[in-house]
Amino acid sequence: MTEIQVAGKKCSLSSTIIGYGVKFPYSGEKDWTKHNKFKVTVCCKNGDETCESFNYHTSHVDWQANRTKMSDEDRQYAFRAFLDDAIAGMSPFDEFCSEFGYDCYGEDSGRAKRVHNSVKASLRKAKALGFSEDELYKALEELSEAGIE
Repeated sequence: MTEIQVAGKKCSLSSTIIGYGVKFPYSGEKDWTKHNKFKVTVCCKNGDETCESFNYHTSHVDWQANRTKMSDEDRQYAFRAFLDDAIAGMSPFDEFCSEFGYDCYGEDSGRAKRVHNSVKASLRKAKALGFSEDELYKALEELSEAGIE
């Protein structure tokens, strides 16, 4: 378990491996790399304790090294990625496509919609944990200052 405080919230992070040697979601057929998939649970105390979970894929190198547990640092980086996704979830679909290089209405549109729905789910979870949109930016700033980028 990893303890972290961001944007005035005390949070704990835990992780469990749920997939070994899997592909990234939404990866193309040509992507041959494999990864380990973890369920990361974040519990934040904001009066009452609220918990939310998300899936996180580690690197191909971690899979090759048979790393089946996440370190404290790994969980902090996973939390950072979750918050980045939540912020991306604030963008309307067209803006999201433009920012991340998707073709909203061409070949890429189905994949873009799936990814956009995924980041919107991250935003819903972050809000359920008690993070306002301003606090998400503050949390990212604090994590950056701590070297978690």
